[in-house]
Amino acid sequence: MNAPQETKFWRRYEKGVEYLDIKNLVNRANKCWNFYSGKQWEGIEADGEDLPFLNFIQPNIKRKVTTIYTNRMAVTYSDMEGRAELQAVYERLSQLFSAKWEKSNQDTLCRKTIKYAAIAFDGIQYFPTENVEDAQLLSTTDVLFGDENEPNIQRQPYIIVRERRLVSEVKELARKNGISEEEIALIRSDSDTEDTIYNTDEVESENSTDSSKVTLITHFEKKTEPVTKMIYKDVYDDEGNLTERVGELVEDGERTVVYVAKCTKYAMVENERAISAKPSMIDRLKGKQGRSLSLYPLVKFSWEEVPNSARGISQVEGLIPNQININKTIARRAIITQTEAFPRMAYDETIISNPESLSEVGAPIAVSSGGAQSVNQAIAYLNPPQFSGEPKQLTDDLLDISQELSGSGDTTMGNIDLQRVAASAIVAVNDQAQSMHDETVANLQLFVEDMANLWVELWQVFSPNGISVVTQKTVAEPVIGPDGNVVLDAMGVPVTKTKQVDERVEISAEELDAIKPVTRIDVTKDNSFTREAAQNVIDGLLEKGYITLEEWVELATDTSPVPKHQLEIILERRKQQTVPNTIPNETPQSQVPPTM
Repeated sequence: MNAPQETKFWRRYEKGVEYLDIKNLVNRANKCWNFYSGKQWEGIEADGEDLPFLNFIQPNIKRKVTTIYTNRMAVTYSDMEGRAELQAVYERLSQLFSAKWEKSNQDTLCRKTIKYAAIAFDGIQYFPTENVEDAQLLSTTDVLFGDENEPNIQRQPYIIVRERRLVSEVKELARKNGISEEEIALIRSDSDTEDTIYNTDEVESENSTDSSKVTLITHFEKKTEPVTKMIYKDVYDDEGNLTERVGELVEDGERTVVYVAKCTKYAMVENERAISAKPSMIDRLKGKQGRSLSLYPLVKFSWEEVPNSARGISQVEGLIPNQININKTIARRAIITQTEAFPRMAYDETIISNPESLSEVGAPIAVSSGGAQSVNQAIAYLNPPQFSGEPKQLTDDLLDISQELSGSGDTTMGNIDLQRVAASAIVAVNDQAQSMHDETVANLQLFVEDMANLWVELWQVFSPNGISVVTQKTVAEPVIGPDGNVVLDAMGVPVTKTKQVDERVEISAEELDAIKPVTRIDVTKDNSFTREAAQNVIDGLLEKGYITLEEWVELATDTSPVPKHQLEIILERRKQQTVPNTIPNETPQSQVPPTM
């Protein structure tokens, strides 16, 4: 096909691939994943022998990821213009984000994103549809940037996302988008897997090419287009009577719109279009366009950035030389130990008739001449030489120093005697040791903020009827006995039980249209030590009488040793014991136990 659109998109894709090849990014990413996963002798010929290795990279990365993700991010929306009348809307918007975060399993996905960035430069989340629950995690080599010197993903002139998809899926997608059958026939399988990370093998179909895969690229580009509005003018006749109102469409500024297109090497799958919603009837009468997406539907997290680069720094790549040196030293030590560390037998072959029996347990040894003295002279053992401790010391030093410099030494790895150190002291020590990760935590904070802003825009564009989500909350209700009456305890207080009930959070289309949110990200550390330290503080306040039991329960977290909701039930019973029974006609007087 010679369509201009196809040429533009695929040529841009090929330029992006050329840049990755120049930077050797795919091979470097594969090397990082191999060393992380334990394939550390990949490509080395060892005559079929499995060489030993000491993989310190994997626990190093796991600990770093855990350290960063113990910083919990809470999203709070507020109004850009400070309009107090919309405060309730922004509170519901914050609840909506939290509910969608949970439903889209972002705790797991976000942790994987951090892991991808730590291993191979960047972790990127892609939202291919208006439903944020459809988020996909991409490797850095799956995304090609129009400006490889710009770290801010929203400032890119264009972005290309590549995928390996079944030919049948791509053809069906093209049909839904109105592509002609003639062009759909050009969608064919290929073997373009050399740029795939880690696992390049695919299941090949012998019967149909539609069951094989093809490279599909999705091209995003930001364009500026005029904003329009309708101005109505009154037309009067010669006598001054209003005859008609004439509408004139005029420009009213500019806006940024994201355009999307999909194609394979030889065919378009989706022609370029603006990512926008259809305008409502009222908007059409006013001459307004429908809401459009102004943000790329991708969010990027880099562990650490470098100047003039859209790609981040891998935490694995810098450790690979030390890992190789450690592995080589261990392999040499293993080989020397196998060949030199044990006594070796020497014998006179002119005297020993059956030397093959020397290695057999309990086998007789035949000698051709002499007595016992000649046997002792015919067979002897060579003692192993003394080995230097320098190779082991070098291995230990490389391992210890590598972990300390990368922020995964004994302190940050949690190698602390928990029986002798208070939780508050552990928190203080960890905070001191983990201060070197503050920049990464700030990058994670920015990542969540970018996601929060993108989600709001997706909801505004693709929710013409508003948006709602069902969450669950814990409530207490009285226990009803078999006779239909409320069950009372020995003190005459109604017995209650807890249950999970659905709660719907709704934001109308008018409210979505009115909001101009500003996002704030609150960062809190959440691990067993911080929770224990916080619990100790409120326990101390209660013991010293600075707070009441009710206040203690209010301050207690859901992870406290005693379930918080059970304490709340007990306090509620106590309150009810101080007032007369106010449940009329529900419990016969005979069922109320006498007061002692």
